[in-house]
Amino acid sequence: MSRLSEIRERAEKAAPGPWETGRTSITGEALLITQQRGAFATRSIQMKLEDADFIAHSRSDIPYLLEMVEKLQPELRR
Repeated sequence: MSRLSEIRERAEKAAPGPWETGRTSITGEALLITQQRGAFATRSIQMKLEDADFIAHSRSDIPYLLEMVEKLQPELRR
């Protein structure tokens, strides 16, 4: 299996987006909010908000990048 196939498989298995980030009102820890089976799951984790934002945006960024690679591959082969 190619690396791109492995990345695509992980992306397809992840909870659907959009994912969001925030901060807890009590501790100020970063929140990662994902949608799972129609409900929202909130995870409070100790990390910088910028790192949580990167993770949350990966849910939409990775499929976008995979689509761009797929579109450009024929051109790269020439």
